[in-house]
Amino acid sequence: MKDLKDSKELIARDLYEMAELLLSYKLVKDAGAIYAASQKVRTTSTRESWKYACNNLTFSINNSISGTIPVGVNYLEVIFNISIEGKYIQEKIYQNPVNALQFDIELHGLNDKSPSLYGAWHLDKHIFQAGDGPNKFIHPEFHFTFGGNKMELMGDVFGDCLIISSPRLAHPPMDAVLGIDFIIQNYVSYETRKHIVQDPRYRQLVYHSHLRLWRPYFSSLFKAWHEFDDLEIDDDVHHKKLLPFLT
Repeated sequence: MKDLKDSKELIARDLYEMAELLLSYKLVKDAGAIYAASQKVRTTSTRESWKYACNNLTFSINNSISGTIPVGVNYLEVIFNISIEGKYIQEKIYQNPVNALQFDIELHGLNDKSPSLYGAWHLDKHIFQAGDGPNKFIHPEFHFTFGGNKMELMGDVFGDCLIISSPRLAHPPMDAVLGIDFIIQNYVSYETRKHIVQDPRYRQLVYHSHLRLWRPYFSSLFKAWHEFDDLEIDDDVHHKKLLPFLT
């Protein structure tokens, strides 16, 4: 399928199907947050835009986590929260697909020495407002940051680990489907995740979100170097907003 007819019904159905798959593959114990997000799409979206929130979707990973500091983490709880509002996609007319985004992944780990190990990732859309001065640091439209407000609220509990507010790493936007896929691909062991990520139903859900969110993003960047008369990119997704450091 090259294209799809985007609608709130499709987005709601994709979220519902994701909840069903996570439960059937036993990757979460409670998918109520995704079912609620699916229902919210149906009740609050308009003809021009869609929106939903998914609150405290929790993945419990009961195995040794390699490459951690401190070492020996043998349990990881990953908590996912997202609030997102976006536009329906149109063929060959690419707009910024996201109007608003708050995206957080919280990591709670355990090892034999500490009952409380914490980390967080934050994906943000930079909202420019009238009167804003120049940014102190480079500020891509969509940026991924380790730390952020969630870790700041923890206070001075991280010992000798240096955590600063930058860099803001440029990253394409993610919705709930892509956020869940990010967690599964990066934190769930291969033996546990291999079946769901090869499931054609799961792959189609990810594909829909790639078309909706990533195609406008990467098409804009592609057009920065290659001109296509039939590829219309609105100024709200101009490559200089997505990657301000491009010349």
